Amino acid sequence: MPEQEPATKVGAYELLAKIGEGGMGVVHLAQAPDGRRVAIKLLRPHVVGDDQGRARMAREVTSLRRVRSQRVAEVYDADPWGDTPYVITRYVPGLSLHDHVQQRGPIEGEDLVVFARGLAEALVAVHMADVLHRDVKPSNVLIEGRNPVLIDFGLAQLSDDSKLTHSGWLLGTPGYLAPEILYGDDPTPKADVHSWAATVVFAATARGPYGKGPAVAVMDRVRRGEHDLSGVPEALSWMVIRALHPDPRDRPAAGELVEWLTSAAPSLPQAYAGPSERRPELARTSPPPGTLRGSPDGSDRSDTAGAARAARSSTQTADRQPARFATPASTDGSSPGSGATPAHTPTPWPPINQPPYIATAALWTLTFALAVVGAATVPVATAVIVFVIALLLRTLAFRERRLYQWRRERGVRSNDTLVATICVPWFAVLNVPAALANVGIALLDGGLFIVVAVLLTDPTSPGLLLALGGVVAGLFVWWGPASEDVRTGGRQVARTLLQPGVATLMVLTLLALSTLGLFAVRQTVGPTYGPLPEPPWERALRELVE
Repeated sequence: MPEQEPATKVGAYELLAKIGEGGMGVVHLAQAPDGRRVAIKLLRPHVVGDDQGRARMAREVTSLRRVRSQRVAEVYDADPWGDTPYVITRYVPGLSLHDHVQQRGPIEGEDLVVFARGLAEALVAVHMADVLHRDVKPSNVLIEGRNPVLIDFGLAQLSDDSKLTHSGWLLGTPGYLAPEILYGDDPTPKADVHSWAATVVFAATARGPYGKGPAVAVMDRVRRGEHDLSGVPEALSWMVIRALHPDPRDRPAAGELVEWLTSAAPSLPQAYAGPSERRPELARTSPPPGTLRGSPDGSDRSDTAGAARAARSSTQTADRQPARFATPASTDGSSPGSGATPAHTPTPWPPINQPPYIATAALWTLTFALAVVGAATVPVATAVIVFVIALLLRTLAFRERRLYQWRRERGVRSNDTLVATICVPWFAVLNVPAALANVGIALLDGGLFIVVAVLLTDPTSPGLLLALGGVVAGLFVWWGPASEDVRTGGRQVARTLLQPGVATLMVLTLLALSTLGLFAVRQTVGPTYGPLPEPPWERALRELVE
């Protein structure tokens, strides 16, 4: 229950109840002259500063008032020049994420996806107005129904006074600050994306990604990128890993997060944050990137996809690179925002580069044909080769899974890929039992097919029986028990081999020529069981049939 206080007035607003307090100031539920309920934040003197700080606050509030979204508590009014400076925002009747999780437990399932997408949409709206939040954390996110509403956007920027920062006053909460901020670099929209990811981890697990302890220890883990994402659902964890990347240039923009979350759950409804005096409706057409579409009532209306594209465009062109990751000056004298090609281009993650379907189908068809012809020509050698290849594919899948697990548990490190590659021999040893089970069952089934065929028919061509047995064995290797890792590793190999252009043609041609060559050997000399002698079971089975 809000703490009741005697009714007083600040400007034209009547204070009704104190509903919160923090480092920035005291928040009251208030009544506007027109009868609306609003939230009024009475700012502390050190937040505003001197006349220069008040003038800067007036300029910033002009930017803050441009933000119109159901995902943020919009700024309605402000007075930086009064005896008690204040900011008026939309009143959101809900618990903070911190209190919500403490009282009801972590957010799960579809609600977690709605939360993550809604918070990303809030950042899109804020960044489109060229405003940074810089203090996204559980206590600055209110839960209205099932949807998040971001509060205090831009207020942290208002308090960015040089005298305060030079005296060691840290703006933000250590466990939710981006590492470049801790290094003293200027914030960019990518810093808010890092805080988004840390807040999503809290929503999913009831703890921050960088653990607890003294602030110095937490900040050290943030700088080294050592986070713990255990408990974050698989559907979200890869996005969170990307957003927590230590290098801000390799993080997605807020708009990309919205697009990924929307495509990951297309069946989810567009979340609505609840009643508001100024609820912007979704427009049918998207505004041009980097622009806002004005509505008659003064609010800015745009659909989610349009906002996502605009935010991505604006953040990619307007972000200032922190000092430690600065882009070298161009030799032609162009400025960073003049369209010059940056020295660093982040690698999108996802999408994964998938080869064309026709090329993939041709690859596996020719591979299967080669295995069948091999079974009819050199069955023993083919069985050994199939086992080795299956073990290799399983090892590749295991390596990727282990690399992903490492990054989930303790963050992205520059030597992750090298360490995982060095461990490949050990990963292969760990996968031998599963490979034996997978290939062993396949060979057993193929052998049983040959035995039954010999007993029930009078085969005139052992090569045909061996080929049919190879078909059965091959199907079990790919789709039989313990075969999932074989398919996963096979997809990785296909993405590597089937590069666009001549590379794909060369791979497919090589497979086709190998199959035809082996078939020619089969037609010339017949099946060979080397290094074993002629199989004794063939004569025994023929005697049983005769």
